[in-house]
Amino acid sequence: MTDEAFVPQRDPHLLDQTDDDLVRQFVLLDDAIQATRNQLSEVQRELTIRLEEREATAMLVPGFDVTYVARGSRQYDPNKVRAALGELLDPESLRKLIRAEFEETVIRPERVDGNEANRVRKLGKQFDDALNEATLPRRPVLTITPKEARND
Repeated sequence: MTDEAFVPQRDPHLLDQTDDDLVRQFVLLDDAIQATRNQLSEVQRELTIRLEEREATAMLVPGFDVTYVARGSRQYDPNKVRAALGELLDPESLRKLIRAEFEETVIRPERVDGNEANRVRKLGKQFDDALNEATLPRRPVLTITPKEARND
């Protein structure tokens, strides 16, 4: 078995360019990409503002599916959960429900265990209502995808 070094594929269109030309082209492209990212962010922010002003989760745009929906798991405000359920749950159940902050390489804030919250929800309407009140709003995500052409 031979120990061959990795040789990247070269673009034949770039072989004739000098180092100076390649560095200038790199910087020009990098600046253009950053400007495009900034502009994309501004357009996304404006679309998000319009959807929120309309209290809408979709836009009708010919040729595109535009949605604005919250994704991911529910998150709860631990202080509201503690206030609402602290006297209703035994200390062990409350300890399982609200995980204390802990330190790894960074400090992780306390959080409500979603699986345990689902178990507590099953204890009755009072528990379910309390957890609903303590649910933090999810951050919606704007998604724009081209609609596929149909051959009808």
